[in-house]
Amino acid sequence: MDVVTSNGVLNLVPDKLKAFKEIFRVVHPGGRLQIADIVLGRPIKETSRENPQLWAECIVGAVMQDRYLEMFREAGFRDVTPLSNLDYFSKSAEADTREVAESYGARTVVFTGTKPA
Repeated sequence: MDVVTSNGVLNLVPDKLKAFKEIFRVVHPGGRLQIADIVLGRPIKETSRENPQLWAECIVGAVMQDRYLEMFREAGFRDVTPLSNLDYFSKSAEADTREVAESYGARTVVFTGTKPA
């Protein structure tokens, strides 16, 4: 593959580093990433990880932004750079979702990266 895109899916993958390494494996040298996903500003409490509603809302599968980007670097990608952040959850029709997302600093980050040639 020359380009991998993903929009809000990888936060639900339990073993993210393994998934990121697999993405690295299938991308051609010089290939690129364009990813949008949910990241956190504060760590998730372990008790929250047991809540199926929070999984369905794509919050508890997310990790801290720095760790998320670092895992792509660990997988081998270079120039992993955030392009933008969006407060995706502030527009939710559900007050509970807005409240939980705000409590964890959940937001969408869009970033890019490349596989060395």
